[in-house]
Amino acid sequence: RRRTQQVERNVAAYFSGVAWDCIVAVWANETLLPSSRLERLAKVCTIYRADREWGAFLGSLTPAVVQHYARVAVLVDDVELPPSTPAMVDAMARHDLDVYTPEVVNSERWKAMHSATPCLARTRGVEIFFTIFSQRAWRCFYARVRQDFNSGGCGYDLCLHKACPRLKIGVDFRHRAVHTGFADNCTRVKPKKDPYERSQTGNTCVYERHKERCGKGDLGAPGECIPGTALDDDARKPVWYADLAPDE
Repeated sequence: RRRTQQVERNVAAYFSGVAWDCIVAVWANETLLPSSRLERLAKVCTIYRADREWGAFLGSLTPAVVQHYARVAVLVDDVELPPSTPAMVDAMARHDLDVYTPEVVNSERWKAMHSATPCLARTRGVEIFFTIFSQRAWRCFYARVRQDFNSGGCGYDLCLHKACPRLKIGVDFRHRAVHTGFADNCTRVKPKKDPYERSQTGNTCVYERHKERCGKGDLGAPGECIPGTALDDDARKPVWYADLAPDE
């Protein structure tokens, strides 16, 4: 229930207007999450009932499907976006970035996704929580998804900077999103005689294979601030939503 509320809140606040079309992937079956519970979302978004996992959903967003859109944004269901979200696309366009993300509180790769200075900074890679891709960035990212497909979806963000080294990637530390779930949603527990890594839900994610190929998960630290983007620290505040219903 809590994650559904988070998705509804984000969609209603930022993606229900004419500027965006949205697709919501639902992993739960009709018994666990009936369509009647998704009626509000279905009024503004396409509901994608996934019979597989996160990686399979990414694989469904082919370049042909998104060819008429200037950008593709990927938002994980347990992330709360800040009120400043509408300004993010403008910042991405103004600084000609191919991949853009806000700072994310409670991310796993703290070094890459946090900075003491509230500014927009270039970086070598980002952890995907709320990430906006340009058309050319999505085509390159999608090629990685298809080339090294795993249905669990873990590891693609680790490989982006190696697979697409020409992309201009930035983290905007002037905006803070909040990851309200686990800091590591792909806990690595390798069962005996099982070649795959397993997430908490039992999905195969092949995390370690990506980690080995892409620099052991090191996305590096952000570079220097893009000139003219630094703010006073008081101008950047984390946003916490305490009124969400508890998990049921």
